[in-house]
Amino acid sequence: MRLQQKNRIKGFTLVEVMVAMAIGLFVMGGVIQLFVSMRASLNLQTEMAHVQEGGRLAMELLGKDVRNADFWGCTDVSKVGSVIDTTNAAYDPLLHGGPGASGGLAGTNNITGDANIIDNTDVLVLRGAGGEEDVNILTHEIKAATIKVDQPGTIEQGDVVMISNCSTADIFQVTNDPQTSLQQINHATGATVAPGNQATYNQGTGNCTNCFQVSYEDTGANILVPYTKIYSIRQGSAATNGNGEETSLWLHTASGACVNGCELIEGIEDMQILYGEDTNGNFSVNEYKTANLVTNMDNVLSLQISLLVRTEGTRASSPQTLSYYPAGDLSGTSTLIGTVVADTTDLRIRKVYTSTTTIRNRMQLD
Repeated sequence: MRLQQKNRIKGFTLVEVMVAMAIGLFVMGGVIQLFVSMRASLNLQTEMAHVQEGGRLAMELLGKDVRNADFWGCTDVSKVGSVIDTTNAAYDPLLHGGPGASGGLAGTNNITGDANIIDNTDVLVLRGAGGEEDVNILTHEIKAATIKVDQPGTIEQGDVVMISNCSTADIFQVTNDPQTSLQQINHATGATVAPGNQATYNQGTGNCTNCFQVSYEDTGANILVPYTKIYSIRQGSAATNGNGEETSLWLHTASGACVNGCELIEGIEDMQILYGEDTNGNFSVNEYKTANLVTNMDNVLSLQISLLVRTEGTRASSPQTLSYYPAGDLSGTSTLIGTVVADTTDLRIRKVYTSTTTIRNRMQLD
């Protein structure tokens, strides 16, 4: 009997169980805390990656278009004429005009009162000509309304296009359907399209009907398409970012797929621009200014663009103070124009991207 009692298995006391539970809870709490911290760190890294991706992509898109702005073929902008009827009520300088009508660059700073644009953000307008370079001229008479081409590309009736031979250029509105007109592009006068082409044209040839400045036959001429691109910061659409609460960089064009706006990159909260103006004609920037202080946009050679990009949900522990962009002071004593304090109610993490880009088509070539 005594031997059986001695070898009997003993259980745990209540104290031992409580100590074991306490140790288990402590270890489990540490594991959970580690998991939460790792998850928060991963979320932060993911959102910061999105911020960096959005900021860099936005700068790349803006920089490319700024560099290519104000290109009107391989001729000097002063040689670009137009037969567009500017007296027609449908005439819009941004849509139908040439470089002399509304310039290749425009901008407005600190927009307020537009329900579609975020208050106090800048708007950038870029113009030029591009595309359809593979549409080549076969035959053309200076006083004829018909241009024979090797192929019409994507040009359609009503499009505003430019014919250029690197020494002269003319802007006109297409009055026929080139896709069904046996390789012909017409610029006749009349009410076929609006605003249409004017009946008389006095630039290099005297007053005549259906005239250009020169004959473009056998001059290596081709067809370009004038464009207008408008960049702004607007509220996001529900279709692209849930409830549409995120602000985004938007692109509007005078024609094409983005007439009603294309939302490009979400999370862009603000855009501020300084314009580098050449005030003495030596093809060098003398001062960077906001849009309202620029004397002549045609003398702007480069842009300083700053974008404020924010995370979607990650919170900072306290509000940030960010230096938005340097003043246009070339003396080296740069002061701050746009110091931004993050919204204390959302505490999102924000990052500023700044880039200076030259408008290549305005620089003097050696």
